[in-house]
Amino acid sequence: NRLYEFTAKKAPVRWLGGGWNAPESWGVWSSAEKCHLVLPLSPATASSGGTLRLEFEGHFFSHSGTGAELVAVEIDGRSCAFSIAEGDGEARTVSVEVEAEELRGRSLVKMSFSLTGLVRPIDVTGDADIRRLGFALRTLKLVAVSKDVQPV
Repeated sequence: NRLYEFTAKKAPVRWLGGGWNAPESWGVWSSAEKCHLVLPLSPATASSGGTLRLEFEGHFFSHSGTGAELVAVEIDGRSCAFSIAEGDGEARTVSVEVEAEELRGRSLVKMSFSLTGLVRPIDVTGDADIRRLGFALRTLKLVAVSKDVQPV
């Protein structure tokens, strides 16, 4: 298993495509209805078998029943199934499973998240923050579901 943090000074920040605000000390907020990630793959991952689970940990911006929701996840332009598990407090984990066979011979995976209900804090809390906020991404954990899969 591998864990990556999306904080301002960590390497995975370079994986962020369009649709994200500037990274902060704790992680990064999505800023658009569609936000993108480009994940590099290790040669071991791209050539192994089994299933790889991508667990994106963070939380959705919400206030008094108003807030963002995840409606779709795509990998290389194809819709894929996802689940959302609750954690402590506001924490949520968005999980996506990918068959390693789909990754064979690849060095990158392009992902996108589609969200609805992005909110500007200034509109709901009076806070001076005018950014549109959706999902606050903190970490990505790669989990080898089958023993023959090597995390990125």
